[in-house]
Amino acid sequence: MNQAERNLQEWNRLYQSTSERIWGEEPIGFLPEFIPKLAMSLTSNSILLDAGTGEGRNLKLIAELPGKLHAVDGSESALSKIPDSFRKKIMVQQAMLDILPYENDTFDLIFGIDIFETLPNIHEVLREFVRVMKPGGRMICNIPSEEDTIYGIDMAHPDDDADAFLYQNKYYYRFYPPNEVQTMFKSAGMRIVEEKRYEWTEKAHPNFRSNDHTHVSQVYSSQKI
Repeated sequence: MNQAERNLQEWNRLYQSTSERIWGEEPIGFLPEFIPKLAMSLTSNSILLDAGTGEGRNLKLIAELPGKLHAVDGSESALSKIPDSFRKKIMVQQAMLDILPYENDTFDLIFGIDIFETLPNIHEVLREFVRVMKPGGRMICNIPSEEDTIYGIDMAHPDDDADAFLYQNKYYYRFYPPNEVQTMFKSAGMRIVEEKRYEWTEKAHPNFRSNDHTHVSQVYSSQKI
């Protein structure tokens, strides 16, 4: 079992550990600002993907956008918590993010929200996103910085990666500075159109974080070259 498979196993166990939704009911803090602008650039024929959708916390907002919405995640336990009201509007599939079940050049817009910092195989996932993205297609994602309050808390370096961390000795994390993100995206075949620092607060997450806390991320809007 490789690091990506072990990582998915730990996240799946977390989702199985409680009937509650780990990340709560509300969409991530920076997303509301993007929805009106994105809506103007999409049509009813647009095809959208929420990649790493988890329990679907962001579907409430993303489903307001024009077009046909897909959602994918590697964790069956996470997907099982998506409310039925959303399932009627979207197409949900279970799959690893580095082996997506979609044809080349499928999506006009991909959301990669709160996922890249948790991926041991980030380069493979980025290339896969570009593969399924239409020419000129867009991606909205965030990557937490070292300012994020999870940084350094109950984290230790795994034996084989001095740049990464294991949170609670289970969950893979890596924090990427903007210059490294620029390089990764360019190598994958994307250019960053816009980036901005966001800060927001969230309530405790069952069996994951016991206190209310602050998140700090660099949010990127990028485009397939």
